[in-house]
Amino acid sequence: MSRVVTTTPAADNDIRAIATYIAADKPQSARDFGVELGQAFTRIGEHAELGRVIDLGLPITLQVVRVSRRFRRYLVFYRVLDAERIEVVRVLHGARDVNTLLSGLS
Repeated sequence: MSRVVTTTPAADNDIRAIATYIAADKPQSARDFGVELGQAFTRIGEHAELGRVIDLGLPITLQVVRVSRRFRRYLVFYRVLDAERIEVVRVLHGARDVNTLLSGLS
């Protein structure tokens, strides 16, 4: 059974910022990023257990997967809400201060 994958406003902002950044030098790569991110969302929806559980001391359980092999430095942080829904909370480059960026989640 596939779960519905939704995104938070913060994740939407992340995705737009990443695509804009990539497109500045490589428009085709930005389009590829969008396709591969969509494929990552599909994988998460079909197999929520794929993600590695991360402990950031937050009151919620987050999991993380890489967007793809090509975009391996971009990480999708998500939480399983229930048997039918997954929420992508952030999409971040691994070089960013992930702990700080995720610390405000509850």
